Amino acid sequence: MTRRGRFWLILAGIAAAILFLPLRFALAIAGPDDERIAARAAGGTIWDGRLEQVRAGALDLGSFDVALRPLPLFLGRASIAIDRPATAADRGLTGIVESGIGRTAIRSMTGSIMGGMIDSLMIERVDLADATVVFADGACREAAGQVTLVPALNLAGLGLANGLTGPLSCDGRQLAMTLAGQSGMERLVMTVDAEGNYVARLHIRATDPMLGAALSAAGFGPTAEGFTRTMRGRL
Repeated sequence: MTRRGRFWLILAGIAAAILFLPLRFALAIAGPDDERIAARAAGGTIWDGRLEQVRAGALDLGSFDVALRPLPLFLGRASIAIDRPATAADRGLTGIVESGIGRTAIRSMTGSIMGGMIDSLMIERVDLADATVVFADGACREAAGQVTLVPALNLAGLGLANGLTGPLSCDGRQLAMTLAGQSGMERLVMTVDAEGNYVARLHIRATDPMLGAALSAAGFGPTAEGFTRTMRGRL
């Protein structure tokens, strides 16, 4: 074989290795930057793979198909499309996750994330509608779309069955959201920084003494805005 022939053979071998690189091997090479993100199993290739039972901290992302998008690689970004089809019991989850030097993002994320905790408050579900969040150089650079958070706080007189809903936005260097309940009595103000550290304040206006007593027992304190519970932690 000529030198040119060996060159093209080696090049073809490298291309084939990249094309059929197993997803689990690619994840092992990359190494997770955050040990809170984990998947029970990974199969397929980086172009057409599947992650099983993914968790990000306390959030249950479920199992979904993944596919690396080639064009963003030329910009120095890893951009992965994820797809968890909707079922009778699951609203599914679709969108794009991006990572690059000093940059992380989600784009056009729509669907549901099941379970999780904000401080000691259990969250039943988080719904995203065309959500885009971009952190670059440690600051929130872009945020759009809508989020609905359904807390597991079942107190008579509260309209939390449909959750608290509001838009995503950047406030200085942080991601910010102000979510309101259907009755107008409930409001959650939350900020998240590039490291995932959050501060959340849940305000509930209550004039019923029994509801006020129940809120006090649930860790809320009386304020000018009604009853407030402040929670801090890391997503």
